[in-house]
Amino acid sequence: MIEFELGEVVRLKSGGPKMTVTSLDEGSLGSGPEVWCEWFDDKTKVQSGGFAPTSLEKVPPDAKPGLGARGKPGSWMG
Repeated sequence: MIEFELGEVVRLKSGGPKMTVTSLDEGSLGSGPEVWCEWFDDKTKVQSGGFAPTSLEKVPPDAKPGLGARGKPGSWMG
């Protein structure tokens, strides 16, 4: 079961740019669920990719760019 919603803003737990969830795939071919996202590369080019739900976390609406989920630079877990 995928715990994200279309249009939600997420980020890799390891860091990186904010991404928007564009598609959810439950993995009907046995590959496991994927969350498809789009993001801007250097603010100019749109990129997209699929990620395992366990590698993503929701970005709070009040999170500042470049800060972790709890407002600490470089840390999304702390």
